[in-house]
Amino acid sequence: MEFKLTREQKRLRKDVLCFAKEHLFDASENGNGSVAFSRDVWKKCGELKITGLHVPDTHGGLGYDSTDTGLALEGLGAGGAGGGMITSLSAHLFSVVSPLLHFGSDAQKNAYLTSLADGTRMGASAMTEDKTGTWSDDLATVAEKDGDSFVLTGQKSFSINAPEADLFLVYAKTNSGGVGNGITCFIVPKDASGLDVVPLEKSMGASDTPVGRVHLNEVRVPESAILGGVDEGKKVFEWAATWERGMLGSVYVGWLDNLVEMCIKEARTRKQGKLPIGKHQSVSHKVTDMKINLEVSRLLSRKAAWSLSQEQADDASAPISKLFASESVLQSALDAVHVFGDYSILKEFQLNATLQDALESNFLGGGAQAQRRAIVKALGL
Repeated sequence: MEFKLTREQKRLRKDVLCFAKEHLFDASENGNGSVAFSRDVWKKCGELKITGLHVPDTHGGLGYDSTDTGLALEGLGAGGAGGGMITSLSAHLFSVVSPLLHFGSDAQKNAYLTSLADGTRMGASAMTEDKTGTWSDDLATVAEKDGDSFVLTGQKSFSINAPEADLFLVYAKTNSGGVGNGITCFIVPKDASGLDVVPLEKSMGASDTPVGRVHLNEVRVPESAILGGVDEGKKVFEWAATWERGMLGSVYVGWLDNLVEMCIKEARTRKQGKLPIGKHQSVSHKVTDMKINLEVSRLLSRKAAWSLSQEQADDASAPISKLFASESVLQSALDAVHVFGDYSILKEFQLNATLQDALESNFLGGGAQAQRRAIVKALGL
């Protein structure tokens, strides 16, 4: 096994890191200190094709494999890209673009991938409902066959990107008696008649993540809007979830890398009396634990990225990586507050934003129990 990155991979990570420091770090903050999603920043990501990292160049993307995509995301995190933009990019890339790449027909790919890759369009997934959670065979949203069309009726909650999205992947109950699970995925543009989005205001996690409810009031879509086949929506959703889980660990590795560097610098330069605070075990052991979490998370995330390239759908690497890295970044953010002490409240260190991002990392792509259920399934238990 080769752990050393190639020259090209090092350059990729560094280039994305520099881009994040210049354009994404604190980019959406407004004058009163609050934050809001910035479509201008999104367009900058599109100009660099970060919105199409793993889209083939034939469809306007960069054509990276899963390993290089993970390294690019690691660079974003290490460069200080906030949770809001990271969350939007992840939802776009892995909940929408990945299933389109794998399940989409040639016509669907030609219609949507280029504009998704260059950031002209933003994608959102609409699965979660208030009473059924992230995944259930008992979705309340239904799609009724009507001639050569389907009519979608229902409501989705907590749809990331929904207030800004141009394209939705909507999951609805069809149950046509086929061999699948009775749920179908539909590609629905934002201007479809009967589709309305109500933004939700967040009080926890990155406040600049656009989240909303998606109301479907007899939205009519053609059969050509079906992604992956009638009653085959579960396979589409699980593919998207595996990619999201497998890639998110790389983002958190970037955040951990940034936190470790910040804390090492603080431990070496700030003194208590005549000694640097890093000479005290209460500080040095915290930083040590952070470094351990970073290195283990890095190994797990790169294993997860490699597994995605092998299309090992039953492999537990993705949920293991996501679970360990997200819990590690939250614990490390709390440890960083311990290292910085009173200084952690100062805006220049951005630890409040880091803590908010770390909190959200434990819910994005499914919470801890969702990851454990995925691991249990992979173990055949």
